[in-house]
Amino acid sequence: MLYPLNNQRPPAPRVQKALHAFVRNIQRGAGAFSDELFPPWFKPVLNARGRQSALRAKAEKAFGELQRLTGTQKREFLTAFENHNEIQHLCENTATRVRALSPFPPSLTAAFAELTEHLYSMTLSKSQTCGEALGLTEPCIPWHFKRFRSKYKVCCFCGLTDYSPIGKERAQYDHYLHRSLYPLSTANGANLVPMCDRCNSMANKGQKDIIRKSGARRHAFFPYAPCSGVAVTARCLQPDRVQRNARWEVEVLPRTSAEREKVGTWLDVFRIKDRYQETLSTDSATWLQQQLSDWVESRSVKGVGNLRTFFRMKSQKLQEELPKTEKAIVMQAMFSHMASAQGSVLRGLIDNLQTAYASRSANRGKRTLTEQ
Repeated sequence: MLYPLNNQRPPAPRVQKALHAFVRNIQRGAGAFSDELFPPWFKPVLNARGRQSALRAKAEKAFGELQRLTGTQKREFLTAFENHNEIQHLCENTATRVRALSPFPPSLTAAFAELTEHLYSMTLSKSQTCGEALGLTEPCIPWHFKRFRSKYKVCCFCGLTDYSPIGKERAQYDHYLHRSLYPLSTANGANLVPMCDRCNSMANKGQKDIIRKSGARRHAFFPYAPCSGVAVTARCLQPDRVQRNARWEVEVLPRTSAEREKVGTWLDVFRIKDRYQETLSTDSATWLQQQLSDWVESRSVKGVGNLRTFFRMKSQKLQEELPKTEKAIVMQAMFSHMASAQGSVLRGLIDNLQTAYASRSANRGKRTLTEQ
């Protein structure tokens, strides 16, 4: 990850607590379905009319499935439920075993998948919602997205793409632990993360398991916990073609050794290096031309040394704009590379500028580009 979301998670973890109370009360021996299986604050949500009226029926169905289990099986299901909802712990502690749902009847898993999916949908609804029960003035997810996007503009998982405008919140939220693999955590706000469409596509994260690969556990970032970010460097493999869509090589390293495995997971899941190299190959020439034009127009042209300083200052500014500017993470790496490029490369850029600039400047009385 490029930057943490500073614990700005959606308020829906309280919804998950209501589900937790529901499962725990059944495990303790509740004999019949009733409102008392849920916390008092949740009862208006459970008994709401309209679209939300299906919630009670789905909860009753899940209750019936759980009642079929033995006492031991109920305890095991409660343990699995709690395990699947320890999102941060599962991401950061590979020694913790992920509880399997296969020992339980498929009908039970399906009933809880329907229930959690319905609750998740309710956090998006514009009618009577969980948001009202939580004391919010609008549905949970839209409320969160407006607050979130006022600070964060660019996807924290890639830094390449802006989030969608207000009004398209649902498309921007991903179940970090995918709901097809972890259906018991579908309604957990700690498992809902703003993520751009491309990061969430099948070509990248899709339905991948963040915390396991080929059955083996692996460390992963928990997006709402602090992280140190990464250092991205770029190297042009064809410096003589730097202005003509040259090939680039990208290196992405953790800023702290403690996050090395988490960075490795992030790189693998989101195909970061490939995407960064593709972006540089496609866009670097355009970025460079634009910045060289700005350099010329600034009338501070003083040769190679000045051009290095210009690139260095541009790189530093972009480093400060990672959460706000699309592709800043890649542009910053490119301009950092250009600031340390060989003098012959920079002189070649100036010579090319001289040729293009001379014809435009001849009749306007502007000075030419000369090295001092």
